[in-house]
Amino acid sequence: MTILDKIIADKKVEVALRKQLFPIAYWEASPLFGRTTSSLAAALQASQSGIIAEHKRRSPSKQNINSSLSVTDVAQGYETAGVCGMSVLTDGKYFGGSLEDLTLARAVTDFPLLRKEFIVDEYQLIEAKAHGADVILLIASVLTRNEIQQLSTAAQSLGLEVLLEVHNLEELEKSVMPSLDLFGVNNRNLKTFEVDLDTSRTLVDQIPSDFVKVSESGISTAAAIVDLKTYGYQGFLVGENFMKTENPGARLLHSSKPLKMKLKVCGMRETENIEALAALTPDYMGFIFWAPSSRFVEGTTPTLPQHIKKTGVFVDATIDYIETIIKEHQLQAVQLHGKETPEYCSLRTVFGCRSNQSFQYQRSF
Repeated sequence: MTILDKIIADKKVEVALRKQLFPIAYWEASPLFGRTTSSLAAALQASQSGIIAEHKRRSPSKQNINSSLSVTDVAQGYETAGVCGMSVLTDGKYFGGSLEDLTLARAVTDFPLLRKEFIVDEYQLIEAKAHGADVILLIASVLTRNEIQQLSTAAQSLGLEVLLEVHNLEELEKSVMPSLDLFGVNNRNLKTFEVDLDTSRTLVDQIPSDFVKVSESGISTAAAIVDLKTYGYQGFLVGENFMKTENPGARLLHSSKPLKMKLKVCGMRETENIEALAALTPDYMGFIFWAPSSRFVEGTTPTLPQHIKKTGVFVDATIDYIETIIKEHQLQAVQLHGKETPEYCSLRTVFGCRSNQSFQYQRSF
């Protein structure tokens, strides 16, 4: 008997006991049961990073990961870092989690929560909804096709999204059905606990485009996420890499920086255009201070919303000129768009604000 077989056998006993202690009517009376859920699928589709961060105290393969952290602190840290959602392990015996962890995370956050559990009974869906979950996990390797269909249909009737997890092509082929929302490929073999990201790369083309594709386990670097994105994945379930630190949220914020693309709009002059573009919340708004340009700025520039950095664009300008413009227009960033030398660029610290060098290139075919 594998560790997965033991987990499922124990889970069925646990669920039978919980049914006796807490009837369905008990959970349906929960204040959270009538709550309108949030869409993890939509959050992933709109995200640059696609990260689903996990709360996991321990696992059969790693034993203790981090049991000292407060689930509320972890949840708030993840939300501050801008993740798409949070996965909460609720299995107690093997992973050190609980349904109370789900409720505590729900109490301090608004983003989608995934109940990560070995679900074998519709009763567990009722529990998930009553404790604030938005999404439930179904594991194809421990369920038949009929069970997947029954559980996923029941989940959607409760307003819960369904993440279906597979490990190989056989599991994937038996599981495709319209009552699913997201398809997850687990890079960890639940029988041996070995991890291989090629599992995600190999299976991705077999997942219909109707579903949001999620890669799970073994993702420890931003480079891995960037690589998997090129294969069509929009979601990335990451847990241990953050949880093994003293501040998972801070670690996540640092790790995800390379994944966040910055947007700059340039050539601003007309007030109505500036106001319209500011509403789209770019990171930078550029004003050209090069006289030959048709967009050359003369006179004053407007004050921008706090989240937008006012940027001056210069072409082979003197440092004295740049410093004068920075002060007059209260610039927060400088873009050098000429033939400035490396030596010139090394003097950028005198500007007192962020500066970037732009490069021109040509492609030959």
